[in-house]
Amino acid sequence: MRDLQNYATHQPEGEELKKAREEQGLKLYYQFNQSSGLEVQDVSGNGNKATRANVGPDGDAWRDSAGVFSLDFSEEDDDQAKPLDTRSYRVLTCSDEELEKRNTPADYILDGDVKTSWHSLYGKVRKSYPHSVTILRANKDRINKLKIYTNRGKNYRADLLTIEESANGYDWQVVEEERYLADKSIQTVSLESPIKEAYFRLTFKHSNANAIFLFINEIAFYGEAEALKRTEVPLTYSSCSDEELDKENGAGRNAFDKNEQTLWYSHYNDNPKAYKHSITFENKNSQAIALFRIKQKEAKEYAAGKMNILISDNGKDFKLLSQNIRLPYHYDVLLCLDKAAKAKYIKLEFLNNQEHKGDFLAIKEISAYTYEGQELTSAPSLEQKVLRCYPNPTTDYVIVEGLYSGESLALYSLSGVLVQTAEIKHDGTLRLNLQGLAKGLYILRSERGNFKLEVR
Repeated sequence: MRDLQNYATHQPEGEELKKAREEQGLKLYYQFNQSSGLEVQDVSGNGNKATRANVGPDGDAWRDSAGVFSLDFSEEDDDQAKPLDTRSYRVLTCSDEELEKRNTPADYILDGDVKTSWHSLYGKVRKSYPHSVTILRANKDRINKLKIYTNRGKNYRADLLTIEESANGYDWQVVEEERYLADKSIQTVSLESPIKEAYFRLTFKHSNANAIFLFINEIAFYGEAEALKRTEVPLTYSSCSDEELDKENGAGRNAFDKNEQTLWYSHYNDNPKAYKHSITFENKNSQAIALFRIKQKEAKEYAAGKMNILISDNGKDFKLLSQNIRLPYHYDVLLCLDKAAKAKYIKLEFLNNQEHKGDFLAIKEISAYTYEGQELTSAPSLEQKVLRCYPNPTTDYVIVEGLYSGESLALYSLSGVLVQTAEIKHDGTLRLNLQGLAKGLYILRSERGNFKLEVR
């Protein structure tokens, strides 16, 4: 910044100019105070001539300036560096994503494919900046660099990024505050301090062109890879909702036979069974399962995109443990749970496929793990903590964060009268209009928690 100040107050010359060009990345310096002519000389010595207009008689019409300069702030890049493996990274929540006009979920930024993309909402509902995504990972990688790939123009690129991290998904610390992003198709961000915690959040705060949309093809992470030591938990197949036994041996038990050549296929002959598809298995010792490894058939039309986890002590009365878990968009994933599955019987309900269309599911193997020693039983639960309601007290609106698609909200008076309801169509954040409500206390209810809300 001191160099910028120096350049803005006087034109560098001689050894100072040589140092600015060779050591500090000076690319051009236009001196508009030259007495005449439309062709402006680049006094940096790099030969970048420019053309000006309305110079006035014998010189600029304005008072003397120190010049206009351009510096190259792009970071040096090591094309040989290999990105970290994101098959154990999963999107926990995102502020918004377009799923109706086009299938562009946030999960695509971690799928290793620069042809897919996360697009902010732009259909019937449009959301402006900020756009954010929260990620949970099943390892101890130290992330010290990001590459953000965007194959669209500046109207779809962010220019400010804030990065936060958390050990529990609730208490957040800033890693980078409003980091500037260059207007490039590949935006490289080297971090002064690495991302070390299991949870981290990327918040894109502003657009290069003051636009409202965000479009990202892929985010690659670089740093030091470190896996957590884990121990496999023995599982025994119990039952499934459906299986294909007519056209081939697609039995549910194939998902637990340690043979990747056999698969559990959902029923597809004659009258295909639509999602959801579920499978139940026994965890005989009721160990605390912190991780699932799920190997799916290598085809998007067969790969699941979201699932629920249910638990039971008797194999009959199941209760919901975690819902709408987003599976990483890979075919062999290590899924870190936000709440340990500790029960004798566990059911996985697969809710949709990665294309958000079609009925089929095909899984090679399901295995479960607990972390060795006392490092981590599971990532701490977000069931009650991720849901936030603000401002409170409020006057005419309230924002609810941490919502899942398919949830519902209901606002009640203290006397129990239903005031209004809302169905959540997209993961992320909802702004609830409270205009016209009488002043007083209300209860905002969801499946995962209640809030006492004061309207003033």
